[in-house]
This record gives sequence, structure tokens and C-alpha cells, in this order.
Amino acid sequence: GSGVGSELSHVWALRLEAMADLLSSTSTVASNSNCRQAPDGSAFPRPGASYFLSGVMGGSATGKDKSLGIDMESQDYRGQIERAILASDPTATIVDPLIMGGRTASRLYLPGTPPEQMWKDDAHVREMFADVVEAAAKVDCVISYLPVASMGSAVELHSARAAGRLIYCVTPGSMRGNWVVRSYANRVFDSIAEHSEWLLQVQQGAGATSAA
Repeated sequence: GSGVGSELSHVWALRLEAMADLLSSTSTVASNSNCRQAPDGSAFPRPGASYFLSGVMGGSATGKDKSLGIDMESQDYRGQIERAILASDPTATIVDPLIMGGRTASRLYLPGTPPEQMWKDDAHVREMFADVVEAAAKVDCVISYLPVASMGSAVELHSARAAGRLIYCVTPGSMRGNWVVRSYANRVFDSIAEHSEWLLQVQQGAGATSAA
């Protein structure tokens, strides 16, 4: 009922506030000191790290999801990755460009504007894209889901790598051989499930080591 709706609104407000605090910082918040080393030699973030959820949105404009006024591939993966991150580190901050897009759209367009009428102005597109690319460079870790090629994600990964951020790519199928993935990823996973299991294992292992 209305109680559940109010509770969910409060949760979303807290998430937006956390993202705003992170993205309004004038300095980058991540550094090598925010990373640890897993038993397999891979780097992974310390507790309380910030994560940017990169991944295919528009792709080749063949998707069925039109919630932001563009043809998008299914965005279900975002919730799956977010749950995996928070399962391994409940104190993590999640920066989701899909939420950023919705927030920007609500500022640029009047309530009730049909999705197909959004993003007609190139200036609006440039503003939104610049915001998410900058966000990818400010977090501690970027996780990019790439079942297909994504030009936008490639720019996000380039920005994150230039800023020295940690990058994980989840690349089902042939995308593991993509040159952007091979050039920028610190570690590559074949599935969200594989990445989720690894992240939980290394965080739990680090916690046990600290306790010892």
C-alpha cells in the first residue's frame, strides 16, 4: 500500500543522495589505496567502495525497452549486478547511469512528456553522456556488462582506465575477445553469476583475513 510506496521512495531518495554526494566531488575519490589483492592476484575494492554500473543500453538500437525514450536492450542486468555488489559489501555506493538518465530527463522535460519526444536535442544528449562518462572516472570500480558491443560503454571504460580505476567486464559469448575489453579490463567474467560468486568469495576471504 502507501506505506510500501513511501518506504521505496525513501530508499530511492537515499540512493540519489549518495550518488549526488559522490558525483559532486571536485576531486576523484578512487585510488590504488582503495584496492586490495585477491588470492588469485586480482585487485578488488575495499569495503565502502563506489561502483559504476556500465553496460549496453542502446547498443544497435534493436532493443524493446523505451523507458528513457531510446530503444534499449533489457536492463535487468543492472539489478542483478547491484544485488551482487551489495551482497558482498552492504556499505558500497552504487552509481547507475540509468538512474542518472531518468533524473536528468525529469529536469529537462515536463512531466508527462512522451518518451519518444525526449533526447531530440543533441545538446541534451551531450550533457547526459558527459555526465555518465565523468561518473565512470570518479568511482572506485566500474563493472561493465557487455553481451554485445557498446560504443557508450567503450567510452566509459576509456575514461575509467585513464583515471586509474578498477574495471571488471562481464562478457558472455564472443565479447571476451573484444579489443576494448582486452585492453581495459582488470578481470573478465563469462557471466553475472560467475562475477557475483567471485566478488562474494574475495570479500568474505578478505574479511576473514582481517579478523584473523
